[in-house]
Amino acid sequence: MIFFVRILCALCGVVLFSCSSSRNAERELSSLSIPLYRVPEQVQSLSIPYPIILLHGLGQKAHVWDATTNPSAIKYYEQDLGLRYGGLLHTTRGQALLDMPPNKTAYPQADFFTVQFSYSADSVGAWKNELYQYVQLVRQRTGADKVILIGYSMGGLAARYYAVATQPNHHVQRLITIGTPHLGSPYARVYKWKTAITSALADNPNFASKFLLEQGKSLFESAEKGVPADAPAVRDLLRPEDGGDFLNRLGWAQHPGDIEYISVVGKVEMLNELSQLSSSATKELLRRLLGVIGFGAESLFEGGDGVVSERSQTLNEIPWFKNDASRRRIARVVPIPSVHEDHLRFSNEIQRITLEDKTELRGMEFYRNEMSPLVVAEFTDNLPASQLRGEMRFRLEGSQEQTVSITPAMIRVARGAGGSVVYHTAVEFPRTLDWSRSGEVQLRITNSFGNTLDITRAWRGAQR
Repeated sequence: MIFFVRILCALCGVVLFSCSSSRNAERELSSLSIPLYRVPEQVQSLSIPYPIILLHGLGQKAHVWDATTNPSAIKYYEQDLGLRYGGLLHTTRGQALLDMPPNKTAYPQADFFTVQFSYSADSVGAWKNELYQYVQLVRQRTGADKVILIGYSMGGLAARYYAVATQPNHHVQRLITIGTPHLGSPYARVYKWKTAITSALADNPNFASKFLLEQGKSLFESAEKGVPADAPAVRDLLRPEDGGDFLNRLGWAQHPGDIEYISVVGKVEMLNELSQLSSSATKELLRRLLGVIGFGAESLFEGGDGVVSERSQTLNEIPWFKNDASRRRIARVVPIPSVHEDHLRFSNEIQRITLEDKTELRGMEFYRNEMSPLVVAEFTDNLPASQLRGEMRFRLEGSQEQTVSITPAMIRVARGAGGSVVYHTAVEFPRTLDWSRSGEVQLRITNSFGNTLDITRAWRGAQR
């Protein structure tokens, strides 16, 4: 009996000591001049901070992003990165709608979307108006504060016009244009030629003139291939030097300075294309010859992707960027060796460009919970958490350096300061450390592209 009483007393002592230690730890923690940690609101509808919206080009449809036999954006995002396709954005009776993919129910997550503009040869302004609705709808569905816009060919112009027209509330983190005719295209001169013929026919010409005009109009229509030469889109693609008022005004307009601009510029080797007698060589030669008319012989030597000149594809050549060196630094140029129609078909490089970037720190602070101090970091990266790895290194006085690994499971998509969507991770101080001592904590995050964030914060120890 005495033996059991001694055992019971010993157990009570252990419990009392544990409770006392726990209370002491809590008192020490509560005495720290750092705030109490609260779990942030998670954003369940996204696996990346910024959803992606893919815009097609002139005369195209949304399926340009989803080639069945070649690498495509949708395949790359889904299979290589594990992102979720959110469906097709389109407009019916002036209202933006989202159609889910065939044979699939609504996703709990939706990371990227494709767009189908109502009329594939409409004006850039009409596309901009639809895009405004699509951006709002995507933000509403995902809870994201910003999006990434990727525009192929004329889709890039619509994205740029949208950013200019809606600033400062554009809600765009990154704008990527692919083979986009920012400075127009010499092909667009056909707009003037066809409208001149149409106007002449409307003036009741004599029989001979009418016959010739009708033959000329018929010739234009046989070569149009789904995009009428007098379509609003063709008018908007007129170069400023050819009388293009729209691109002239857009080029001089103030552009938002808080967007990451990337222009993907295609350039083919003319001699190589000619040696293969490829169709792209014919297009590239025609583009250069058309450039000569009214623009100068130097156009013969101006490279391009078979449809758009290298200069026209480059954001830094736009007047607003070109006339101020500081603005040119916010736009990045990525060259690719492919022709215009093949930019999306034979390589995943463009899809990589979409997301490749260095992790950006949004905040790193110290908090406390019931047991130990915490290091809370908020950051953004365009890649999903599955493509991120990290570590937290603790170096305190009188203690050996200790490292805690940060796995993808420890990284959450959450609502950060100011309501923005960020990656959030909270790492406890190792229990074996004497966190009352001062030192430093180092955060390192590396994504699958090899880009690394490395930041150190000073820890002042327990402040009583």
